[in-house]
Amino acid sequence: MTTERIPHPGRWATQPAWPGRASRLRRQQVMAGTHGGGTPVQELWASLTEVLSTLDSPASAMLCTLDGFPVASHGYVRADLVHVARLTGRMFLERRQDVNAASPRHAGAESGVETVEHTTGPTQSVIASISAGQDRYLLSVAADDVSMPVLEAWTREAADQLRTVLLTQS
Repeated sequence: MTTERIPHPGRWATQPAWPGRASRLRRQQVMAGTHGGGTPVQELWASLTEVLSTLDSPASAMLCTLDGFPVASHGYVRADLVHVARLTGRMFLERRQDVNAASPRHAGAESGVETVEHTTGPTQSVIASISAGQDRYLLSVAADDVSMPVLEAWTREAADQLRTVLLTQS
């Protein structure tokens, strides 16, 4: 499901847009896979959501900008998308600082994909940062009762594939 930016009527009406915001056109370009057509990102996203749909437990995924604007989502209510995208960005930055302080080798900068993990009760979450040229995206995948190493490896693989496609369109 591709999402559009949901404006907050009071704040956005009085303040101009900031340069880090993903435009509707850019989100469409990312989901289209290229600037002129094609659908490699859509195919990867469909593959990811297909696997999530086969799980017996609740699962969700979101592709958003580092600034917190949703590009694509699965398993979220539309009204929560902007809030969840911004929370994903904050959680990634906070957890990355914790992980890098404890274990600098975990950064993963050599591959262009960096991951952090989070567990709350039965829910395992992995957030992968995807560097594609000057653009930064976050891929967040969460599922209940799934092995963290499996979820982390699977999310990293999906993020690597998305990064390859996104680099070709930058």
